[in-house]
Amino acid sequence: MKTRAYGFLTTDRQSWGVTMDAATLAGVRVRTQVFVFDDSESDIQISGLASRVRGITAQQTHVLLRDRRNRRWHDRLRLQWGYSYKNIEYTESAESHLVLQGYRGFATAALIGDERDSLTDPTRGVFWTASTGIARKALGSDVDYVRLYGQFFAYLPLGPLVWAQGYRLGTVPGDNPELLIEDRFRAGGPTTVRGFEQNWLGPRTEEGDSIGGQAVAVLNQELRFPIFGSLKGGAFWDAGNTWLLARAFALRDLRQSVGFGLRYMFPFGPIRLEYAWVLKPQPGESKGRFVFGLGHAF
Repeated sequence: MKTRAYGFLTTDRQSWGVTMDAATLAGVRVRTQVFVFDDSESDIQISGLASRVRGITAQQTHVLLRDRRNRRWHDRLRLQWGYSYKNIEYTESAESHLVLQGYRGFATAALIGDERDSLTDPTRGVFWTASTGIARKALGSDVDYVRLYGQFFAYLPLGPLVWAQGYRLGTVPGDNPELLIEDRFRAGGPTTVRGFEQNWLGPRTEEGDSIGGQAVAVLNQELRFPIFGSLKGGAFWDAGNTWLLARAFALRDLRQSVGFGLRYMFPFGPIRLEYAWVLKPQPGESKGRFVFGLGHAF
């Protein structure tokens, strides 16, 4: 059993917690992790509000398939399950007036597959996850809902080039826009739709602040190619959006951007500098932007 306490403090965020990690449980090779946390943040997506999330998460992981044949030893298929309980509060930053509070207790399950030839710079193979979270009043939640999320990334070598593809989809069915009051789906930024600022896409307040949504779709296509030594290039197309409610989902609402860039490879992964153009920018939006990132977008 390994135990670790941590603290993170900046001008707009405080985070404290304790984690416990064991590789086996009662002699069975099942990794068990427990997290106790207290996170406070004043610089969130909606200006003028502060959030505080306190809770506990217990999680277990069992490896179903493990690859020891190739140079990269890794878990090819993992099953993960757990339980989380959160006390979520939103207050007005200036007066600490309570605006919204909710309790969320939910069980989670996820299946994770990894057939990539590299963790930091894959050239072939696939990586995918399928996960669900089920919140019920019997588990300590204020409301009942189901959260579904899946992602699939594929890497296909084309001679010296690599065709990378990404597909992400998430939904919370229901007519209550406050089923998710924390950890809402978001899109926009260096790892999703690069022509837009971080978490820019989707529902917004009258002041223009992003509030995220209960449905999300992100599609990515990228062609990666060598230039010289550790210097590589890439041309990409990104599309995505978030919706307040799952029933509002429509592919015609996808926002798109295209671009290209350079990335320099290090042992821990690439450093990226890219430029993305927005297709059909809306009034007041920038037509393009430079993007800096650590690691591949997907």
